[in-house]
Amino acid sequence: MTKGARRGNAYRYSGFRPAQDPFGHDEITNDRFRVIKGRYPRLLPGEPMVRTDEDMSISLLGGPIRMAPTRLPDEIAAQLTDDILEGRLRPGQALNLNELAAALSVSRTPLREAIGQLASLGLVDVEPSRWTRVADITPESTADAAELAAHVGAAIAHAAVPRLASGTSDSTAPARALGDMSSHAHDATRLLLHTDAFLGELAKVGGRRHFARLWEGSRLMIRFQLGGSMPSSRLRDAPAQIARIGNALSARDAEGVATGIRALFVTPPGADPAAD
Repeated sequence: MTKGARRGNAYRYSGFRPAQDPFGHDEITNDRFRVIKGRYPRLLPGEPMVRTDEDMSISLLGGPIRMAPTRLPDEIAAQLTDDILEGRLRPGQALNLNELAAALSVSRTPLREAIGQLASLGLVDVEPSRWTRVADITPESTADAAELAAHVGAAIAHAAVPRLASGTSDSTAPARALGDMSSHAHDATRLLLHTDAFLGELAKVGGRRHFARLWEGSRLMIRFQLGGSMPSSRLRDAPAQIARIGNALSARDAEGVATGIRALFVTPPGADPAAD
């Protein structure tokens, strides 16, 4: 299918057919399962969920892959999310809902619901009866996103590590994700993907669904505001912090894991930012 092209501030699509592929990528080529360009899996009823290393490395932000949505508003939201995260819809770009609905061949009702989903994720800003636009990226919003990732990640660590220490949870999946972080410690884009995967696995280990939902609801906005990569100011120190997280995880030291996670996103208190 053909992707859209910009015309002024409006975003035009051609050939968008949700019944075939709501994500605007290749159509399904078999009757069972495939990952559409590595982003979302398409799974038919009755088939088991499949997860591979490739899925893990290139799914959105590196977290658990998810089934393709079936509701039209979800399909529209998935398409627009993909376009925002990949830069085809620019930060601050105005979205004309009448033109967008016509281009997508959908009514305004499911489109408004999809826009509402994106607004709740922090990807779109809406001023009712006035304007709708892609969220802006500013130095302040980027710093806020990094701080949010640091604090939510630390909270996840405090919830998960005690369960590991008590033997009620298995650390295999988080440890594997941490190994992927270490392998890509000098690649800001890949490191963000694998850090998200690690936090996702840690949240599952913690068994606290509210923490997991908090991260799931924040991760796309964090990726968007960070420009798809870890903060450059923290990259040089990343290998040491990943090692710190690994040692603390082995020792079942929740505060050590939390401190290492925070330091991946923000400069630790007392450290010299100029030295990063």
